[in-house]
Amino acid sequence: MARKFTTKSKSCRWPLQVFFNILDLAGINAWILYKQTTGDNISRQEFLLKLAVELAADFREAHGQPKEKTNTKR
Repeated sequence: MARKFTTKSKSCRWPLQVFFNILDLAGINAWILYKQTTGDNISRQEFLLKLAVELAADFREAHGQPKEKTNTKR
């Protein structure tokens, strides 16, 4: 499941590879939990894109940067 949408990048450093694997598994687990708790039938790609936009907005807010308007509908 992690092969389809992955965060991996080419690196010879094994700690980075472990980190990317953990990040992929965390995304899959979060998607499964989201689907079970909300009952929403959302694709994994759509969920990951929404998650990235929300995390970026929280980061911008925490650092005093203005929110960008993003269109997440496709």
